Amino acid sequence: MNIVTLCGYLGNHWENNVKAETKEEEWFARNTLAISKAWINKKGQRVEQTSWIPVVVFGKNAKTAVNYTTKGSGFLLSGELITEIYQVTDETTGEVKNKQSWQVVIKQFDLKASNNKKPMDTDEVQEEDKEKEIDIAYYDKNGNEIPQQTQPA
Repeated sequence: MNIVTLCGYLGNHWENNVKAETKEEEWFARNTLAISKAWINKKGQRVEQTSWIPVVVFGKNAKTAVNYTTKGSGFLLSGELITEIYQVTDETTGEVKNKQSWQVVIKQFDLKASNNKKPMDTDEVQEEDKEKEIDIAYYDKNGNEIPQQTQPA
């Protein structure tokens, strides 16, 4: 079973192709999720470590993510860890090496409470916008849509 659940903050603005002229099934959005942990070391000093997790989301969920989250937004996701192996040739030695990359493919997500959860195209959240609901599409592993749920903005 390949299920990943992560909670953190978006590290960047979305890199995406969500446009009116692009077919919905081709929409995607990429970002990184910052996940931090902190502890006190043996010297009594606070130490913080941040991991940057590459994430990608497709379809209607990509549009929702792009429209309602931005850099710094709180983000809770469930998805699948995907790894890819590719080859790189060293330019100086000609040696071919195998490299591995990975990312989390987002299957569903929730917007965490955050000061930055407003749509990207507005400067201020209007009072009436606080009551607006956000439609989030959920898909099973075969790409079939699961009945939609809503969450207050």
